[in-house]
Formats: sequence, C-alpha cells, structure tokens
Amino acid sequence: MRRHRDCELRTLNGAQLDFINLIINDLAMNGVTEPGRLYESPFNGVAPRGPEALFSNDDADRMVSILRTIKNNAISASEVA
Repeated sequence: MRRHRDCELRTLNGAQLDFINLIINDLAMNGVTEPGRLYESPFNGVAPRGPEALFSNDDADRMVSILRTIKNNAISASEVA
C-alpha cells in the first residue's frame, strides 16, 4: 500500500490530537481553513502560540502547505463547476 508523501505514522499526544481534530472539524464545517486561523480561536485554546508550540517547525510548515493545497483544489473545483 502506498502512503501519501505527507503521511507519516507516529504517535501524537493529546494536545496534538485535539489540534488536528479542530482542523478536521473546521474543514468539515467550512471546506477550507486559512493557515492564519491556526492562531485564532478555537485553535489557540489548545495551542496559544500556534501549531509550532505543539509540532516541529517542519510539521507545522507541512500542515500549512496541506491547508493551502486544499484551498487551491477547492477553488479550482469551484471554477470548473
């Protein structure tokens, strides 16, 4: 089975899981999540200083890149429709 290059199996702590779940919920509700939102409520309730407080800089950068890709794909799909 092939895994996406951004997927890596690892154990997350409770705060990291909470943060990821907030992203998933925000994406489900809004379709996209602007990276700047990761520093606002409700995200700052879990990570007051942003995702870098919970994840490595590389992981935080990867998270932002994935959110931007989702947004770009959503915009492209809406332009086609």
